[in-house]
Amino acid sequence: MTPVLKKIRSRGFWQVLIRPVKYKADRIQFTLLLPLIQKTSIQLRGWDFPHIDTINPIDKNITWIGQECDWGHFLESWRFYQSGQFVHFGGIWHDWRDQSDLWPAEKDWRPGALLGVAGTVFHFSEIYELAARLALSDAGDDLLHIEVKLSGLKNRSLWNDDPLRMGFVHQYRTSMDEFPSIVEVSRTELIANPNNLAIKEVQQLFARFGWNPSLEHLKAFQPKVQRQAP
Repeated sequence: MTPVLKKIRSRGFWQVLIRPVKYKADRIQFTLLLPLIQKTSIQLRGWDFPHIDTINPIDKNITWIGQECDWGHFLESWRFYQSGQFVHFGGIWHDWRDQSDLWPAEKDWRPGALLGVAGTVFHFSEIYELAARLALSDAGDDLLHIEVKLSGLKNRSLWNDDPLRMGFVHQYRTSMDEFPSIVEVSRTELIANPNNLAIKEVQQLFARFGWNPSLEHLKAFQPKVQRQAP
């Protein structure tokens, strides 16, 4: 485990796995891994997912490429394999405001206290849109596996991190430490409706906090995405 990954896992974090259900070791030529992930990377809120640093070098191994980032409240570690598998670990942004100049912590801030509604909707949407883009590429297949695990949730409360929307009247808190989401979906369905698939998983997550908004309510938080085939 690298120092950056160990640091990510020391507070709340996301773990993402996207892969074809059918394993094929050499699905993608090694030299095509970087241009493919660059083309499928998605930017919905001023920060790309996965983040690809054009200044620092890409890590290269026998069957994968990857990169790590520890800058402000952005902490990430990702790998993209010749088999089409994509793995990503990322810190919950709010948990790292103590080291951020862009989003400095208030006096009453503490890590592990909050989970932003809009940020959560955005990240699930990013994950599923990335999966759809990968499904359209050489990394895809007829059936895709999408696994998202959110860890370090125990005793967190939901908060409204969208300044254009009203905050909560009641406190919604969870006692679970991890939320696992595992979906196997056809390439056709994933490409047609990544936003709907993402929002259904978000709805299940928020239900564990005791909040049960409608799908239509949550869709209002989703970004609009224009996709081009890789």
